[in-house]
Amino acid sequence: MPPSEAQNAVDWTDGTQPNAEGAPWAALGYFKLRETLETIVAGMEAAAQDVDSAPPAEVMSGEKPVEQLSGS
Repeated sequence: MPPSEAQNAVDWTDGTQPNAEGAPWAALGYFKLRETLETIVAGMEAAAQDVDSAPPAEVMSGEKPVEQLSGS
């Protein structure tokens, strides 16, 4: 799911809050859905930031790039 779709789902929950006329369990389900969607969106944003700021793979793993291995 693209981040924009997840954010659209969070935005949808803003306009569909349960009312007092609904089933008592509906409010609990609504708030669980809302919390889950917000957590997913926050995780997607954090993962996107980590990927953007991560160093190249060879630096993270501590291994030498392939061209350095052949000359050693």
